[in-house]
Amino acid sequence: MLDQPRAEAGDAVTIRLDGAAALIAKFTRLAQFREASKALQAAALHVKGKIAQYPAERHGPQPFKSDKSRRFFFWALREGKIEVPYRRGASPGSQSLGRKWTIASSNGGLMVTIGNNVSYGPLVQGEKQTGYHATTGWRTVEQVMDAERETVVEYVSTELQRIASE
Repeated sequence: MLDQPRAEAGDAVTIRLDGAAALIAKFTRLAQFREASKALQAAALHVKGKIAQYPAERHGPQPFKSDKSRRFFFWALREGKIEVPYRRGASPGSQSLGRKWTIASSNGGLMVTIGNNVSYGPLVQGEKQTGYHATTGWRTVEQVMDAERETVVEYVSTELQRIASE
């Protein structure tokens, strides 16, 4: 409840706010949530940087798995849907997998999602990863998360410890 300020020219104005301590505590918790969400964003940026990396080593052509895949390849080549040699990010059909990784926040910044909407992503880095992509060094999302889990926990726990010590 706010008291109506009573003042005349030159007098000091006093405003009393009932429940100020509870309100200040809420603002403090809100600030702590913001700090925690910053730590989650930093961790997500770190993981995004790791997952968006292309394998360093380039390999030769992918062998045909079947007659059907061979026919599709030569049809797509004739139609201009693919080109040989393939140029990452420039060849027809390239959707720039590495550049399409994004970060989205929800739940007030306390949940962070890293995603990619490239149509062939599941075949390269997802659950349906082909043997060729595994052989040529592409890491799956799960492999990257397993490798970076400790770093993510460290980002967040360090920030939460800092907040708790304030």
